[in-house]
Amino acid sequence: MLEEKFIPASAFELPTNGAKILSVELKNVEGLNNLKFYKVLGKILPVDKNAPVINFEVNLPLGWNGKLVQFGGGGFNGHLISGLGAVCGEKPAYKTPLARGYATCGSDSGHINTFFWDLDWALNEECLRNFGHEHIKKTKDAAVYILQNFYGCTADKIFFAGSSNGGREALMCAQRYPKDYDGLLVGYPVYNWVPKILTDYRNMQAMDELGPEGFLSATEFIEAYKIVQELCEEKGCMKDGLVRDFYACDALKDEALKRMSKVFNEKQIAALKNFYEPMEFAFELANGVKRQQGFSIVQQFCDHKMHPFGKIPGARDGLFAKTVDQIVRFQIMKDAGYDTKLFDYKQHREEVLRLSEIMDATNYKLDIFSARGGKVLMFQGTNDQLLTLHATIDYYKKVCNYLGEQENNFIKLFLFPGFAHDYGEVFDMHADLLAALDKWVETDKAPEEFIAIDQNEKTKGRTQIVKAFQ
Repeated sequence: MLEEKFIPASAFELPTNGAKILSVELKNVEGLNNLKFYKVLGKILPVDKNAPVINFEVNLPLGWNGKLVQFGGGGFNGHLISGLGAVCGEKPAYKTPLARGYATCGSDSGHINTFFWDLDWALNEECLRNFGHEHIKKTKDAAVYILQNFYGCTADKIFFAGSSNGGREALMCAQRYPKDYDGLLVGYPVYNWVPKILTDYRNMQAMDELGPEGFLSATEFIEAYKIVQELCEEKGCMKDGLVRDFYACDALKDEALKRMSKVFNEKQIAALKNFYEPMEFAFELANGVKRQQGFSIVQQFCDHKMHPFGKIPGARDGLFAKTVDQIVRFQIMKDAGYDTKLFDYKQHREEVLRLSEIMDATNYKLDIFSARGGKVLMFQGTNDQLLTLHATIDYYKKVCNYLGEQENNFIKLFLFPGFAHDYGEVFDMHADLLAALDKWVETDKAPEEFIAIDQNEKTKGRTQIVKAFQ
């Protein structure tokens, strides 16, 4: 049993006032009554008395395999990640890490959201830094202390698994805490937090300036998708709605826009073109980033549950605009009443760079993580409507080019056709990712392909073989 109820500040490498263990409860693993674990809840105490605590959970299986999986968050975090579920890309097709014998942990990253768009916590600097990356290390240190106290030894291998913002967090592990982790499962990462926000802001402003005639509704996006799909299938780079070669699809952009112009007006076409265009920044962001890539034509039209552009022209009620506005207000300008329509990033260089240094996981120099045997398994869906594929590929290539021949030994990227952001109407991908990563860490044998299984009701059980990106 856990005898200590307080974790001293000396157990953490980053500044804290220690941590308190709030409860320890023996429970059954969900659906497996013969497997038991101890659920440990606690809170990490901040240095700034005005900053919130970091709430965390550590799960200790009685049949421990000697390894730890730390779970990442998503969106703006703000709720406790329990570590009781499956890792990204697996639910519900495979056993959870806890059911496989891994100890698991997660946190709320240092704040609790009262609603999805709640970002007023970011006005506190320690809280913002916790969200940026420090909660990752602090939660891991608390978990390691608890493992040592409960099992009498620390974990032999430590993994981090996260997608979207959690994917950004996973890359932060390799970039900022490379000696702490052995394997990283990186799902569709928002690693380029500030570059993406500046580009999304540009796109939303352009759509607003085009007026109501430039707006595309969810229904119109479905029509646009049909045009893209018909063209790509006609040319052989898409089959049964699944992209086989998105570079070949992108080469059809002009033809696709030409066909769309028969359905949409000039302002709507102008709005669409904007999303395909890269953005060149007026100054370098963190880690020398100067450019954000545009979207592939296959991305924004293939999933309609998470329509990013809103319901009412000019209302800024869509996912892109709401995200941009809140980040500009609370994370960049630090002003809850700021009128985001007046924002010009070029006039706020200091504020933009400050946030970029905290949030952007764009450092591609991963030699420390690689040299100690760390592994990075990245994946994204070709139909991701929120994050440009070109940016993910760009980061992957930068890492590979920097380390030369070592790339095959520690980083792999897989692009799953039909999968979107966290789910997929076309192909709801599930594959045995954690097992492959674990085997790679243990044997140094990298996965070269996955059998992805579709979980959509209409096509459930459909499979496709996805090979590593070259």
